[in-house]
Amino acid sequence: MIDVIKIIFSFAKIYIFYSYLYIFFVEISKKRSIITITILSILNYFLNSNIDNNNINIIISLVTFIIVTVLLFKHEKIFTKKWIILGMYFFVCMIIEIVISIIALIVIGKETMKDYSTLNLLLLIYYIILFLILNIIRKAINKHYTLQGKLFVYMFQAMIPFLSIIFIAVFIDYNLRYEILYTGVEILVIVIFLLINAISFLTFTIIERLYIEKHEVEISKIKFLLKEQHFQEIELQNKETRRIKHNIKNQLAVASEHIKMGDINEAIEIISSLIKETNENEHKNYTSNKLVNTIVNIKFNEMQHNFIKTNININIPRILNVEDRDLIDILCNAFDNAIEAAKECAVSERYVKFTMIYYSYTLIIKIENNVKAEVKNLDTKKENSKEHGIGTKTIEEGVKKYDGVIEWKSTSNKFEISMILCDVKYKGDLSRGKNVKVKRKEIIN
Repeated sequence: MIDVIKIIFSFAKIYIFYSYLYIFFVEISKKRSIITITILSILNYFLNSNIDNNNINIIISLVTFIIVTVLLFKHEKIFTKKWIILGMYFFVCMIIEIVISIIALIVIGKETMKDYSTLNLLLLIYYIILFLILNIIRKAINKHYTLQGKLFVYMFQAMIPFLSIIFIAVFIDYNLRYEILYTGVEILVIVIFLLINAISFLTFTIIERLYIEKHEVEISKIKFLLKEQHFQEIELQNKETRRIKHNIKNQLAVASEHIKMGDINEAIEIISSLIKETNENEHKNYTSNKLVNTIVNIKFNEMQHNFIKTNININIPRILNVEDRDLIDILCNAFDNAIEAAKECAVSERYVKFTMIYYSYTLIIKIENNVKAEVKNLDTKKENSKEHGIGTKTIEEGVKKYDGVIEWKSTSNKFEISMILCDVKYKGDLSRGKNVKVKRKEIIN
């Protein structure tokens, strides 16, 4: 019975820490998480029950927590930063645990704590307090942290609780070894360390909220600029339409006279010119995804103005699990690179082929265009900065964020870049058909 209670407490401890992980990670299936936590709880119990050393038990708890994180969330994006921050919070939780234990030791007394029932009651109270604290934090943080800061900043942030836990562990071990009852000065030292970590936690939270706000402002600005550019394109199209309508009557009258006079070829030329003007002024609907459709229309018009032949093939869902900012960065920079490179070529040779396909939680993007000379690398250099250096780093960062890959190849007159963004889940039906049979190698090669 005693062993069962200890295993339950071990499970409760790991489950509480695990619940806290959703501040950073997307929630996974309950079945997978419960099985993992149960196995680790039993393992954690046997390790702790056979080792009677506080410092080693702390290390075991830390290792268990790391294993839980790795097993459940190893496929998460920016995992290294999250692991560091999780370690920081784990140390903070351990400091809270130590402070509660010291308070209990002072209030109840060391001899009373040796009583099994009292110890279990204290453990139960501790887990309830810890669970409430973590849930308050979870509710206070209504958005996942973006963790957009530099890695060394998070490493420095994590050093504060890490060094604190080392000091407190040595401090407690010393007191227990010499059976020294905690005095007012010693308690004050521990409380100061707790306050330092609380301030560190608060500082991190404020910094991350600023990152989130900055991220949202940047997205809003980009969306606003895209909408403004989109409205400008529509306004230009409307002006062009009014101009065509104004002139169409006269041109049709001239065509009619040519037909009466037997000049059929002249009439056909006038009518063909009108049809061409109308087609150029048309706003195309490539996909039901509004953001992608807006970007492609803007870039299509830019290519038309630069006499670049276009071939666009899009088959994606209405909603993608890709942040708007990332989608804008990847597509706009990829199009800009292709357009700038094509503009360097002769007008008769200019072309851009764009393919964007969704298949089995994977988004595949491919752009092909002609170039003036073979692209040796994607670094920005004076001799090829107009061709494929601009925005390449931004594209790579965006693709990497979704565990994706980039492949490119070039000949003396052609450049092709392919991007795969993984695990891009969606809502709704595909914009054009539901059965898209595409293999990765068919897109990359």
